[in-house]
Amino acid sequence: MKLFTIIVILAVVFSKGKGSSIKEQRLKAMSQLTYTSLFTEIQSQITMGGPLTAILDTIERFDKQIRTEQAEHDAMWAIQQADCEEEIAFRTKEIADGNDAYRRAEAHHRTCAASLARAEVDLGVNKKDQVDTQSALTQLTNIRNSQHTAFLNEEARHEKAITVLGDATDFLDELVAGEATLVQLS
Repeated sequence: MKLFTIIVILAVVFSKGKGSSIKEQRLKAMSQLTYTSLFTEIQSQITMGGPLTAILDTIERFDKQIRTEQAEHDAMWAIQQADCEEEIAFRTKEIADGNDAYRRAEAHHRTCAASLARAEVDLGVNKKDQVDTQSALTQLTNIRNSQHTAFLNEEARHEKAITVLGDATDFLDELVAGEATLVQLS
C-alpha cells in the first residue's frame, strides 16, 4: 500500500514537471492568491457591493490552492520519508556490517596476539637452546682439538718407535749376518 502511494505521488509529480514549462510555472505562481491579494480582492468586492458568490468563489479558489499546495507538500513529504527510511535502513545495515567486521577483526586480533605471545616464548627458548648448543659445541670442539693434538703426538711417537724398531731390526740382521759390530750401538 505504501509503495503504491509513493508510485502514484511520483507519477503525479513527474507528469506535472514534464508538461509545464518555466513560463507556465511563473504564470501559475503569479496567478496564485496570497493572503494580501485575497483580502484585497474580498475587500474590493465588499466595498463595490459585489455578490456574495464572488466572494465565496474567491475563498473557495484560495482553499483549493491551499489544498493543492498541501497535497504537493504531502507528496514531497512522503517521498522524503521513503528516502529517509531507505537511508536509515541502509545506514543501519552498514552499522551492523561494520560491527560484525569489528567483532571478527577483534577475534582475529586476539588470536594473533596469543600466537605472537607463544612465538615470543618459543623465540626465547630457541635463543637459549642456541646458546646452550653453541656452548656444548665449543666444549666438544675443544675436547676434539685436544684429543687430536694427543693423537698427533701419539702418532709421532709411534712413527719414531717404528723407525727405532726398524733400525734395531736392521742392526740385528746385520749383527746376525756378521756385518755389524756392537760399537755401532753407541
